Amino acid sequence: MDGVRNQSASAACSFGKAAGYVEMAVIGNRIPFELVHPKSYKTHFRIPSSPDRKTRKANARETAARLLPQVREHFAKTNDDAKAEAALLALYARNVLCAASK
Repeated sequence: MDGVRNQSASAACSFGKAAGYVEMAVIGNRIPFELVHPKSYKTHFRIPSSPDRKTRKANARETAARLLPQVREHFAKTNDDAKAEAALLALYARNVLCAASK
């Protein structure tokens, strides 16, 4: 799991600690899980890559809007990229990970 870009060392440590608590709770309760790297779902949905960060984020928003037209307004603004990435990750989990466990 990666932290947030330009995050302070203290904030990164807090983030890692919180992520560890979640992972510990999942493992402790024997809940199966799989860590998914962004490259996995971006490749699955054929999201074009780019050396430019803004273009990559725009590509994710456009893909989320195309795949989820009923909620496309949630990906309309430039700063909606995190919502788009979360939606794509959830869609990947449903389509790939859940399908594999059936």
